[in-house]
This record gives sequence, C-alpha cells and structure tokens, in this order.
Amino acid sequence: MVMALDNEIIRLRKEAGRFRSLHGRAKKRLDDQRAKHRDKIAKLKAEHKAREEALKRKVLELKLQVKKVQELHFGKSSEKSRSFSGDLGAGRSKHKKKRPRGQQRGRKGHGRRLHAELSCEDELHDLSANERKCPVCGLPYQATVLENVSEEVEFEVRLYRRRKHRPQYKPSCSCHGIPALNCSPVPPRAFTRSSYSDNFWVEILLLKYEYQLPLERIVGLLTGHGLHGVAPGTLCGGIVRAAQMLTPWHDAVVEHNKAALLRHMDETGLKVFVVLEGKKSQLWCLWQSSTKDTCVFFLSPCHNADIPEAYLLDSPEEGTVCVDRHKAYSHLKQALAYCWAHVRRDFVKLARSERGSLGWAIGWIKRIKGLYRLNRGRIAAKNSPEALSEAQVALRGALREIEQQCGEELSRPYNWTTVNRRKVLESMQRHWEGLTVFLRDPDIPMDNNFAERLFRPVANFRKASYGVHSKEFGEITALLLSVFATLRLNGIAPRAFLVEYFAAVAAAGGANTDTAVAFRPWNLPEDLRKRLVRVKDPPDSS
Repeated sequence: MVMALDNEIIRLRKEAGRFRSLHGRAKKRLDDQRAKHRDKIAKLKAEHKAREEALKRKVLELKLQVKKVQELHFGKSSEKSRSFSGDLGAGRSKHKKKRPRGQQRGRKGHGRRLHAELSCEDELHDLSANERKCPVCGLPYQATVLENVSEEVEFEVRLYRRRKHRPQYKPSCSCHGIPALNCSPVPPRAFTRSSYSDNFWVEILLLKYEYQLPLERIVGLLTGHGLHGVAPGTLCGGIVRAAQMLTPWHDAVVEHNKAALLRHMDETGLKVFVVLEGKKSQLWCLWQSSTKDTCVFFLSPCHNADIPEAYLLDSPEEGTVCVDRHKAYSHLKQALAYCWAHVRRDFVKLARSERGSLGWAIGWIKRIKGLYRLNRGRIAAKNSPEALSEAQVALRGALREIEQQCGEELSRPYNWTTVNRRKVLESMQRHWEGLTVFLRDPDIPMDNNFAERLFRPVANFRKASYGVHSKEFGEITALLLSVFATLRLNGIAPRAFLVEYFAAVAAAGGANTDTAVAFRPWNLPEDLRKRLVRVKDPPDSS
C-alpha cells in the first residue's frame, strides 16, 4: 500500500513538472504573441500617421492648386493695386484718400501745346462781299493789317490712285542707234511689281506689327477708307516681300546682338497651326535675346535647351545672360544671372494662397525690397569709387544675411505645414550662385524685367491674331517683331525708318549689305539720325 502511494506521488510530481513546463511555454508563447502584436500595432500606427501626414500634404497641395486656378481666372492680373508692406489681403486702406488722376491742384500746367513739329497749311476764311459792307449805310469796310489766327491739328487719311504720265518722244533726225521712242525712266520702287505704293506697304507693316491689328481688321479699315476688294493673301504677299528686303538689316542686328557681353533672354508661347510629326500641341516657343540696343526674336517648335545654346554658340563665353529659372538655360556656357523678381513672386504667390504664411512671406518680401534699394544706391554711386565700395559692402552684407536666414529656416525640423515654404527657400538656395552674379558689375541688373517688357507688344499681337498658320510666316513674324522692337529700343520712329529704308533699297536696285550697314541703329550717320530719331515728348506735369 505504501509502495503504491509512493509511486503515485512520484507520478503526480512528474505530471506537475510537465504541466508546469507546458504552462511556462504557453506563457512564453503568449508573451511573444503580445510583443508581436505590440510591434505590429506600433508599425500600423506609424504607417497610419505617415499616411495621414501624406494625405494632409496632398490636401494642402490641392487647396493651393485650387487657389492658384482661382487667382488665374478671377484674381487681379497685376500687383500694383495691393500693398505688400502690410497685410496682403487688406490692400489699400479705406480711410486713405486716393490721389485724383490728371492735373493736380496748385501745380503749374504745361499750357496748350503748339505742335511746332508738324507742317502748317494756311487757310483763309474771309467775310463775303455783302458782309464787308456797313449794314446801315452800305459803305464798304476798310481793310486792316490785323487778323485773328487760330490753329488746330488736322487728321486726314486719304487713299487715292496716283497715275504717272511719262510722255514719249521720237527723234527728228535719222541717226543710227537711237531708239524710236524715248521717255523718262520708271521711278524706282522697292515693291516693284505691286500695284500698291511703298508708302502703302509701310502703313500695312505698321498696322500689323506696330499696332498689332489682325489682317481682317486691316482689310476692314481699308474698306472703310474706300478701298474695296483687298484680299488678305495680297497683304501677306507684301509682308513677305518686305521681310525679304529687311533680312540683311535683321542679319546685321543678329550679329551685333550675339557679340554683346550682357544680354537678357526669355521665352513665351505662340500658336503655329501646323501639324508636326511627334508634336501633339500647336504651341510653339518664341525666344528672345535682347541687349541695350537690339532685340531678336526666333521661333522653335519646343522649349529644348538646344535652342538658346545654338543661338549663343558664337557669343563670348565671358558674357552674362540675365534669365529666369527655366532649365533650358542651365546648359549655356555664359554666366547666368537669375531674376530676383521671380523669387519675390514666389513669396507673393505663397502669401496669397496660404493665410498662415502671410506674415512670413511679407518678411521675405521686405528683405528683397531692401536688396533693390541697396542696389539702386550702388548704381547711383558707380562713378564714385569710394561710394561704390561702401555700397558694395552694404549689398554684400544684406545678401549674406538672406543666405544665413534661408539656411537657418531650412535646417529646422520638417513639418507638413511648412512644405510650401521649404519649396520656395530650396529654390532660392538652389539658384543662389546665379542670384548673386549681379554683384560683379553694377551694370548687371537684378531681374529680367527688361526682357519681360519687350514681350508686351508680342502679347498684344498674340491676343489680336491668336497665332500664325505656317512655319514660314511664323519666322517672318519673328523677324518683323525683332525689327520693330529694335527700333523701339533706339528711339527711332518706325514709319520714318521704313520710308527711308525702302527708298534706299529702291535706289540700290534691291536690298543688300551696304544698305543694311548704312541703317544700323547703333551707328547711324548724323544726318540720317536727325531724320529718324523721334522727337521726345515734353514732360507731363499731370
């Protein structure tokens, strides 16, 4: 009996040890499973948080896109009506009285202009025979040396046919080798085979490329003046002929433009309604290269970097090109001076789209405004070495402060609320070397506004005509826009230039290099300059 109990105790102890071991292993498995669950839950929480942050950034980006579209379609197209020194959303103060337009009270006016630059035609308005008698006794009035004189500026547009008569003569002798009939030679003309005069084509070029009227409106204008049945194709043919005669002059402008050490470059879109293999859209790129006295436009189907690189292939490598941040300019061998106006525009757009970044953006706009002020002082002092050195030190210090502030803000911890701020600062940091090129020389501008302003007539042309319908006419359009832009830069009256140039072409029997050299805007003869350079308007005191 005792033996049986001992055996039972031994068996039960073994069973207890086995169950204890099973319980320990089960507990360990439970702890491992709980640890796995905790890790999985932590991982899911981290993934969920990251996804939540990504979705928040996506929502913010979409809101910014909606805001941008609303600004483009419904917002103001200019920054002039808003003040960026204070609240961007507030605009002008309601209590501040707006300055009235026109002549101001208390300021001396310029008086009535006499326009002595115009020729004068006298007209006599006299009393009739009955009016020169006394209405009471009938005796005639006696004439005096006194008279009343008044002037008015007359505007007359008259289209007429000019018929040229050339009488023919026959010899009264019997000499050999003499023609049977003789008459005066045909007066030289630039547009030799055209039934319209050279002055007519000058006006067509001015209407099309100086005043940006489309061909249909020009036809309607001619019809309104009594000339009916002029086809748009006829006008296009005359424009092509004019472009051919202006090509040698344009080539001289291009050569002078490429030799410059300082230039501006920019690009814009122009519709060309032709189908090209591999190109889906009909939007082409109109490039611009402008210097202080020349402006050249050239057309290409795309925005590739090869286009500006090929144009500046023969230009000096030590030159400087003022550009925006388009990647197409990054392959140029010349030094790139990036535009501070585009950097400022980034902060303006961010301030308008994110209310939380308003004050932050205003601070950066004020810093950029300070740079412009210091640079204007440096330009004003460039003829004084001491003042120039002081202005250079002040400007360099301001740039150093901006660079340090940018680096400090980018070194802060990343936050989804600052993602758009970081994009603006990263862009400024990435282009910093080009943004400081203007420090080398006071003549290098801080922005590319010079080129932007030269695109204004192109924008008017694009809105009026919408585009061109062939590649050839697109190249002609770029050539003629270059002609008028270059004349505008040199203060030359386009009408006087075209009249003189076509007269010289007619006298030379066709366009040639000598004619182009004689009419180069940067080296005009003094007598020709007096006839071509437009008279400056008197200052307006209003």
